[in-house]
Amino acid sequence: MERYEDAECLYLRSLKIHEQQLGNDCIDLVPSLNKLADLYRLLQRYEEAEPLYTTALTLCERHLTPDCPYTARCRDNLANLYYDTSRFTDAELQLVNALRSYERQLGEEHPQTAQGLNNLASLYYRTEDYERAEPLYIKALKIYERQMGPEHHYTAQGANNLAVLYYKIGAMRRQNTVCTGASDQTAA
Repeated sequence: MERYEDAECLYLRSLKIHEQQLGNDCIDLVPSLNKLADLYRLLQRYEEAEPLYTTALTLCERHLTPDCPYTARCRDNLANLYYDTSRFTDAELQLVNALRSYERQLGEEHPQTAQGLNNLASLYYRTEDYERAEPLYIKALKIYERQMGPEHHYTAQGANNLAVLYYKIGAMRRQNTVCTGASDQTAA
């Protein structure tokens, strides 16, 4: 049983209480903003979600360091909304900045960095930029294997993402071969 309306009412209530108690410029508002925005995104109410994500990111940038992993996660949230609404250039900007933050603050071998690589690779896959997606998927998979182990579900997901990419590339090559063969026969 879906209870999205109940969830929305409670999130709004929580946000209102936080704003009354803490003011509008407090980092402690970020979880409430993100949760409500997540709900709106799930319900495809993007116009309502975007200002919440943007406010959360602004608060993080103002009160935390720009490279803080928490700020980077806010960038990921906003990028997901842009991805969902086919604003791929905006999504890429947020994902690249988030990835740089993870690399600087957590290190290049951290699982969250691997997730950042995976997120950016998924954007490139979606926009059919397979040459840029492949090395990112490979790097993410290697990090997952080293940090989480070969049997971890993150490693399995990383392997699956790379497999889907290779399947897509293979299908395209096969289609090109079939089309080239057909055009060669037509020309003869």
